[in-house]
Amino acid sequence: MAIIFLNQSECALCGDILRDSSDLQMFPPLTNNMKDPLFIFSDAGVHASCLDKHSLKEEVMHYVDLQTDTFMRKTCHVSGEQINDVNDFISTGLLTSNKQEPLHQFNFLQMKKSQLHNWKERALFLETAAAFIAAGKWDGFMGYNGLQICIDVFK
Repeated sequence: MAIIFLNQSECALCGDILRDSSDLQMFPPLTNNMKDPLFIFSDAGVHASCLDKHSLKEEVMHYVDLQTDTFMRKTCHVSGEQINDVNDFISTGLLTSNKQEPLHQFNFLQMKKSQLHNWKERALFLETAAAFIAAGKWDGFMGYNGLQICIDVFK
């Protein structure tokens, strides 16, 4: 979740200082893809009043709810088993908010690393993710390419 310092941190939407905790909405890290329209909300704080007026409010709240729901379940996409070992856990997170992108179907997948070899869509994911990067649709925040890391781990 975002770390906000009242009277110091700026609203990610309007740039004004966040002064009132009752007019504050904080977001978890949603994506590190700076080219995604929802990146502006990722790990950020905004005035609730700014969010209420923003055209992406419904979309970002949908993905926050989806992320929360998915991570609370901790169920392996491949085996359907509960994931209890954090060392045997991998998640794709929000790869793209664009529902027209083939990569969208792989958002918020969670699985046991030990089940990767059983994942029937693995080759399709690797191909789709590589094509997304090759098309210039991913720009990792501060050089961190989370999608490439997913590709490397899933290989």
